[in-house]
Amino acid sequence: MYSISTNFFPDHKAAMIGYIEAATGAGMILGPPIGSGLYYIGGYHLIYNGFGASFILLSFLVKFVFSAEVDKTYATSDHE
Repeated sequence: MYSISTNFFPDHKAAMIGYIEAATGAGMILGPPIGSGLYYIGGYHLIYNGFGASFILLSFLVKFVFSAEVDKTYATSDHE
């Protein structure tokens, strides 16, 4: 993630790394309370199925949002 974001925003490398670190910290803070709440509501099955479904849905979102940008950047650079 670091290399992708700094490649797309070369003038704002420090800011991009800061955003990634902030998102990582927020995930580490919010993940355990959300996971324990879901476990309390529905047990392991809710956590497993809920996060599995969200990963599948978000993978399609990432594919549609970033696909054209990554292909365009790779085609215009000298990667051989």
